[in-house]
Amino acid sequence: MKKKLLALVVLLSTMAVNAQECTWGIKGGVDITSHKWGLEDVSLKINPGNKVGFYLGVVNNLKLGEQWGVQTELLYNYAGAKFGMGEDFINAMNASQDPDAEPVNTGDMKISYNTHTLRLPILAKFQPVGGLSVLAGPYFAFRMGGKLKPNDNVETLIKGAMEENSLSETIKYDDIKDVCSDLMGDNLKKFDVGATLGIEYAFKNGLFIDARYNISFINKLKKDLDYSAFADYVNGLEGMEGTISGETSVKMKDALGVQPKIRYSSIQFGIGFRF
Repeated sequence: MKKKLLALVVLLSTMAVNAQECTWGIKGGVDITSHKWGLEDVSLKINPGNKVGFYLGVVNNLKLGEQWGVQTELLYNYAGAKFGMGEDFINAMNASQDPDAEPVNTGDMKISYNTHTLRLPILAKFQPVGGLSVLAGPYFAFRMGGKLKPNDNVETLIKGAMEENSLSETIKYDDIKDVCSDLMGDNLKKFDVGATLGIEYAFKNGLFIDARYNISFINKLKKDLDYSAFADYVNGLEGMEGTISGETSVKMKDALGVQPKIRYSSIQFGIGFRF
């Protein structure tokens, strides 16, 4: 990997030296992210819903000829995933297990996982006519952090269950939320590699607009299930010291019986300005 990155740096440096023109700019826009959940060797795919975020950053354009160039960008991306269940779906599931079950009145249950990511697209740029360009190439991304954000209905349900089981004095809701955020972060890969395809239209005054499609090449879930955050929390509770000991990591497939996978894609619409 280090050799490949070094070769990439050398290649970009060579192109910068030979470039006919080098321009810098800023850009930002809307990011609509989708995550598909599935199981390895099983034709099951679930799209839990689109998450709307944003991105902003700097852009560099190296013009290598009349129609060809290379565009690199460094972007901060606030995105994530969204999943949930509607009240009607919950009641239907309960009724399938127990026809006499009382309908629940919980409202729709929704949880978002909001992430902070640095993204580096390296794109070949072809300008067939006027200000219109087509861009394609790889991107490299690094997730800096993330937080779970349940909606009010989820919070009400969890707090109600804690009070019903007399847990609210020893366990705090915010602590549970933080532990779940840590568990999510510990079991998702920080690095991501994928491809970007897009179009751009540049005006003569430096303003430009673009649209992109990004798709990841990798399964974002790690192979091993790391539950150390949960273990640390339980062991830190009064009277629970040392309850969970030994290894706090296990093969995901051994723990769940299947190997889950998460694939990422997004659509972006942006606007920017070159100086």
